Amino acid sequence: MEPLISIIVPVYNVENYVAECITSLINQTYRNIEILLVDDGSTDKSGQICDSFANDDRVRVFHTKNAGVSAARNYALDRARGDYIGFADSDDRAEPEMFETLLRCAEKSGADVALCGFDSEYPSGIRPSSHPPVYVEASGAEAVSTMFYEYGLIYNFVWNKLFRREFFESGLRFPVGFLYEDQYVTTRLLCSGGKIAYMPEILYHYRQRRSSIVHEMTFKASVDYWTLRHERYKMLKKIKAAHARTVRDCVDSAFRVFYTFPQGKKVTAEAKEARNSVREFIRENYSEVMHGNYGRATKMKTLICRMNAVFIARLLYSILPSGKKLAERKAEDLYP
Repeated sequence: MEPLISIIVPVYNVENYVAECITSLINQTYRNIEILLVDDGSTDKSGQICDSFANDDRVRVFHTKNAGVSAARNYALDRARGDYIGFADSDDRAEPEMFETLLRCAEKSGADVALCGFDSEYPSGIRPSSHPPVYVEASGAEAVSTMFYEYGLIYNFVWNKLFRREFFESGLRFPVGFLYEDQYVTTRLLCSGGKIAYMPEILYHYRQRRSSIVHEMTFKASVDYWTLRHERYKMLKKIKAAHARTVRDCVDSAFRVFYTFPQGKKVTAEAKEARNSVREFIRENYSEVMHGNYGRATKMKTLICRMNAVFIARLLYSILPSGKKLAERKAEDLYP
């Protein structure tokens, strides 16, 4: 019998998009799938729209209290029956052949994770992912690290990937309460030493909405981004697969913590802990960055963090046009 694929879709207040997403999954050319729709306490008509698709016996709808995308994904993971696990965001859509293509790739190559190309749909137009048009396989942490950092083939997102079920049977789950939760799973992927197969075909369409949670520029968002990037750095360093970009990514996220740092009485113990974590990393890597080939922008950010110059970081970001260019990178660079 053909393997069963479980496709997990967390749903929250996307009444204008969710029907298109579900339809793209129901119309997959590979038929042996189950679609797990988790309505995460939506306050619009999203939950009702999910229920309207329940007449398809491959669709399973769950309604839960609002707890965030990680909790919704974890809820579905605990109930998934598939041999393979895939994901989709409820405002995106997949090409009809996406999951069949990923499955055939995984089966043929013996990969633990198969992934495909995607494009990003902005209000201003469509932007394809900047990946080389070649098929690539990689095994082992170092090879996968190179594949991620040098070729940019493994983005943090889970929705353009198909995972063997065993990957989650160890108890791996998405961290609840964190933004950028995909990074946690892909970091484990990088460090697992498993086999990965990448195909360049664009089979997934990622909708970039300004109201999307990943575009928040808050202190919490900055701390979560820093925490997960720092975690990746420590894991890759432990298995001796750290890359220069790992350090650069940490410096970028550390600078975000500084220029969004709260002022006056708003400085909590958690905020101080985050700042201390950043400063410890900067101290450990200061010499390498300042004397290495990291570029002026990274060195300037490192110096500002080393000086504990929250005011200067905020000034550069808030007032000077060059500061915003220094602090911000394009969305696809911020969330690879």
